[in-house]
Amino acid sequence: MNRIRLFIMIQAFTVVLIFGQGCSKVKFEEINQASQKSDALDLPSSDPDAPHPRVEKAEEKFQQSVPNTSNSKVDILFVEDTSLSMREERWVMHKKFSKMFSHLSGMDWQMGITTTDEELKGELVETEFSYKKVLKQQGSYKRDFIDTIGFDMCNDDDSDGWFTSPCGPADDEPLKLSLKAFQNASALYRQDADLAIVYLTDQEEKSGVSGATKADDVINGFKSKFSGKTMRAYGAVIQPGDTACFKQERGYGKDPNGGYNHSVTELAKKTGGITVSICSADYSDLFKSIKEDFSKVSSQPLFNSVILKHDPIAESVKVTFTPSTSIQTHVVGRTVFFSEVPPVGVEIRINYNYVK
Repeated sequence: MNRIRLFIMIQAFTVVLIFGQGCSKVKFEEINQASQKSDALDLPSSDPDAPHPRVEKAEEKFQQSVPNTSNSKVDILFVEDTSLSMREERWVMHKKFSKMFSHLSGMDWQMGITTTDEELKGELVETEFSYKKVLKQQGSYKRDFIDTIGFDMCNDDDSDGWFTSPCGPADDEPLKLSLKAFQNASALYRQDADLAIVYLTDQEEKSGVSGATKADDVINGFKSKFSGKTMRAYGAVIQPGDTACFKQERGYGKDPNGGYNHSVTELAKKTGGITVSICSADYSDLFKSIKEDFSKVSSQPLFNSVILKHDPIAESVKVTFTPSTSIQTHVVGRTVFFSEVPPVGVEIRINYNYVK
């Protein structure tokens, strides 16, 4: 009996010992796992020396301007509206340009003339007497220009002259033809010279109907063709709001859908040029401005994007234009792109947040 009791006691002790060791092992693993998870979650808040990212604010300012360095070498392209509505202006056009050359003295210039005639496709016309397409400061250049700019053949009493190139009885798209002239008036453009375009028209581009060439089309076309050069636009037009000139120009052959010219005016503003009234008796102010502008301009294109100093949080970027414009923006990395080239003189202020 004693042997049986001893055997039972030994077996019971063995079972308890084995069972106890198994439970101890499972409990240890669970605690260990719980401790690791706790350390991972608590590390950021339990380590005061760990660096924490900070959101900083930044403000950067830019201005659409042309650097003040000298480059007085300029090619001048005239784009004249030779449609019927310009008939009256053509009779006196030579008088309005009679003083222009004195205002260009001291500059290295050459010039050419094209018209809004679609058949001409922006090619330069030959002058009346010397049959030159590019006028330079030599020979009878003054007479050649003055005798050509009036395009007397387009005012011929014989209507056949109205329909013969370089005349175009219904063509009034000077911006469109200047784009073509970038390609087809190559004899005018010198590699190291900037470009001034002078528009002469009494109508809005394409008489204001849809699909007309816009100022930005000309700017982008120029930048695509002439990388690294500067272009400024000028014009003798019916300036928006000039009611006196508008009424004066509503005579024979005038297009009721035309009139106030916004397209050339906008292009001049965006490129730093000026416009004068087409009704003015003297266009000298155009050439005074050309000399002043190209005596201080460098061959550097206008910008349509800026690069920030930091990587912005995209949704925090706020762009302010002074004076205000309708230009839209979008951000890619550090670059802020503009939907169109900001006009000269516009201040651009960009506020944004970034992670430091």
